[in-house]
Amino acid sequence: MKSFSLTISCCAWLALTLVGATCSTASANDLQTIVTDLAALGDRSTGSDGAAAAATYIENYFATRGLAPGIYKFPIPVREVG
Repeated sequence: MKSFSLTISCCAWLALTLVGATCSTASANDLQTIVTDLAALGDRSTGSDGAAAAATYIENYFATRGLAPGIYKFPIPVREVG
């Protein structure tokens, strides 16, 4: 088993935060762009490059809006298959 650093970004938390923080200023097109950008990152499984890119995207999104986001990493066991 390998231990990967897991970047935690809860989809429900993200959705509520994005909607709550941007509804007054963002249009449906803006929210669609965010979803499209995240989907374009491909595989966002634990430990993947896509997961790290998504965490960076979300962190930058909040930082550009004056918030101070943080990324918390946790070691987790991952079973290698194959």
